[in-house]
Amino acid sequence: MIPQEKVDEYLLPIVGGIIVLSFVPSIIHIVKERRADKKD
Repeated sequence: MIPQEKVDEYLLPIVGGIIVLSFVPSIIHIVKERRADKKD
Protein backbone atom coordinates (compact mmCIF):
# COMPACT_ATOMS: atom_id res chain seq x y z
CA MET A 1 0.00 0.00 0.00
CA ILE A 2 0.92 3.64 -0.38
CA PRO A 3 2.03 5.31 2.86
CA GLN A 4 -0.59 7.73 4.19
CA GLU A 5 1.66 10.80 3.93
CA LYS A 6 2.40 10.04 0.23
CA VAL A 7 -1.22 9.58 -0.92
CA ASP A 8 -1.55 13.20 -2.11
CA GLU A 9 1.57 12.86 -4.27
CA TYR A 10 -0.11 10.07 -6.23
CA LEU A 11 -3.78 10.95 -5.95
CA LEU A 12 -3.72 14.63 -6.94
CA PRO A 13 -1.95 14.13 -10.31
CA ILE A 14 -4.30 11.26 -11.15
CA VAL A 15 -7.40 13.31 -10.31
CA GLY A 16 -5.97 16.31 -12.18
CA GLY A 17 -5.31 14.14 -15.23
CA ILE A 18 -8.86 12.81 -15.19
CA ILE A 19 -10.25 16.35 -15.00
CA VAL A 20 -8.07 17.51 -17.91
CA LEU A 21 -9.02 14.46 -19.99
CA SER A 22 -12.71 15.13 -19.36
CA PHE A 23 -12.35 18.55 -21.03
CA VAL A 24 -10.56 17.24 -24.15
CA PRO A 25 -13.70 16.15 -26.09
CA SER A 26 -15.36 19.52 -25.45
CA ILE A 27 -12.30 21.41 -26.65
CA ILE A 28 -12.08 19.25 -29.79
CA HIS A 29 -15.76 19.89 -30.50
CA ILE A 30 -15.36 23.66 -30.11
CA VAL A 31 -12.30 23.71 -32.39
CA LYS A 32 -14.07 21.68 -35.09
CA GLU A 33 -17.14 23.92 -34.88
CA ARG A 34 -15.07 27.10 -35.27
CA ARG A 35 -13.23 25.64 -38.28
CA ALA A 36 -16.57 24.76 -39.88
CA ASP A 37 -17.85 28.31 -39.29
CA LYS A 38 -14.78 29.81 -40.97
CA LYS A 39 -15.35 27.70 -44.12
CA ASP A 40 -18.88 29.05 -44.61
